[in-house]
Amino acid sequence: MRKSSVILALLTCIHAVIAVGQVAAPSVPPRVFNALRDTLATEYVNPIPKDSLTRFGTAQDLLASLLDRHTLLFSPAERREFEVETGQSFGGIGARLGVRRDTTVIVNVEPGSPAARARLRPFDRVVSIGGKPVAGLTPDSIIGLIRGPVGTKVRLGLRRGLARSTVEATMVRGQVQVPSVPAGALLPSGVGVVKVAQFGPETTREAVEALDWMVGNGARAAILDLRDNPGGMLEEALGMAQLFLPAGSRLVEVRGRPGSGTQTARTGVAPRYPKLPLAVLINEGSASASEVLAAALQDAGRATVAGRQSFGKGSVQHVADLPGGWAVKLTIAKWYTPNGRGIDRGPQPSGVAIDPFAPHEGGVQPDLILGPDSASALVARAASAAGPAWDSLNLAILDWVEAASDTMTGLTQEFELDRATARGIIDRTVPAGTVPPSADSALVDWVQDAIGRGVVGGRFGVMEEGAWVLLHDPEVRRVAERLKGDSLP
Repeated sequence: MRKSSVILALLTCIHAVIAVGQVAAPSVPPRVFNALRDTLATEYVNPIPKDSLTRFGTAQDLLASLLDRHTLLFSPAERREFEVETGQSFGGIGARLGVRRDTTVIVNVEPGSPAARARLRPFDRVVSIGGKPVAGLTPDSIIGLIRGPVGTKVRLGLRRGLARSTVEATMVRGQVQVPSVPAGALLPSGVGVVKVAQFGPETTREAVEALDWMVGNGARAAILDLRDNPGGMLEEALGMAQLFLPAGSRLVEVRGRPGSGTQTARTGVAPRYPKLPLAVLINEGSASASEVLAAALQDAGRATVAGRQSFGKGSVQHVADLPGGWAVKLTIAKWYTPNGRGIDRGPQPSGVAIDPFAPHEGGVQPDLILGPDSASALVARAASAAGPAWDSLNLAILDWVEAASDTMTGLTQEFELDRATARGIIDRTVPAGTVPPSADSALVDWVQDAIGRGVVGGRFGVMEEGAWVLLHDPEVRRVAERLKGDSLP
C-alpha cells in the first residue's frame, strides 16, 4: 500500500505554535488569575464553587485540577497564535516556511497571496528581511519579522534555484486567511474528494466552491476527507451538514451547565446537494466539530462513514477575555449526536499523553473500518533503522525535487517518479543492509510519492500538490470504490 501523505520528515513546517497551558505561575498577573477563577466559577460546564478555587496557588495547578486538556490559559502572544492556528486571518505574505540545512526556505505559497503576486517559489531561501541578514535567527524570529500589520511593507532577500541567484521581493502585507479546504480532486471514477483540514470562518463557502466545480465537471459522488481535522468553528461544521440534509434535520444537541437548558441545532434550509452520494473519511485525529459533522450525516443515514474511530472530543469550548489581552479557552458544554450519543472519551488530564490509536468509549465509529496504514508503520520502521542516514535521504529527496522543479521541461500535474530512480536515491544515501527487507518496498514507494508530491507542488502550486496527494491516497481510493460499487447511478 502506498501512502503519499507520510512525508513528515521532509520539511519541518513552522507555525510558531506556542505550548499553551504551560504558563508558570509568576508570569500570570494577579488580576488575570482572579479573573480566571471568576470565569471558571460562572461559565465552566461543571459547576465549581468559587471558594474552592482559592485553594490553588497557581493558574497551572487550578487548570490541572479540572482534568480537562481543552481548557487552556492563553497569554496575549499565545492568543494571537491560537487565532492563526484556528483559521483566523492575520497580517502576512501567505507563504509557509520550513528549515533545510539550517536555512529558512519557502515551503509553499498560497494562491492569490502577496507572496504569490511577488512570485515567490518553493525552495527560495530567505537570507535577509528589510535588508538585514537573518543568519543565526530562529525560524520563529523570522516568522515574527515577516508578519506585521496589514498594509505595511516587508522586503525579503532570497537565494533562488540551483544557481543561487539573488532576488529581492517587496510585498504589502495582506489579510492572510488560512484555508480550511486546502485541496480537492476529481477521481477518474467520477468521485470528487474534498479535503477539509479545519473549520474556520470560510469553510462552508470553500467547500461549496470545490463541490460545485466537481459536480459541474461530472462528479457523481463525493468524499469529505476529515482525517486529522481537529475541529474549529462548530457553526461551520453545521453549515456543511446543511448542504446534504433535508430541512428540519437534527444536527447536534448541546447540553451546557445544569439549569442552562439544552439546545438542538437543526437544518433551516433545503440542501444544496440532496441526492449526491456521499462518504465521510475519518481517523483517530478527527475531533470536535469534524465529529459533529460525521455523526450528523451518519445518524441521518445520509453518508457512509469510513476510516477509524475518531478522537472523541465531545465538548464545546469558548474563548473568554481576561484582563491585559489574556484569555481562557474553557469547556462550556457537551454535545450529543442527533440520536443522543455522547462521544466524549472522558477525562483528559493535560499532563498525560493520549494514544490516539487506543480504543475508547467515545468517538464516531465508522460504518466501513479501514485498518491501520501498514505502509506508514513500515516506513517508520525503516526510518528508525536508518538512523542518521534518514536525514541524508530526506535531504537527497529535497535536492532532487528542487532540481526537477527548476530544470525539467514537460512536467505535468500527473508526474510520477520511476521506481528505479527512487531505488537509486535510497542506495546513495542509506547504507546497504540498514533497512529491514520487510520495509524495503514500502520505503521505495514512499520516496516515489514524496518526490511526486514535491515536484507537482514546486512547479504547479500547493492546491495541485494537495490534489495529487488525494489522487494517490489508498484510503481515498478504497472509499471511492465503495461509492462506485454501492451508490453511483
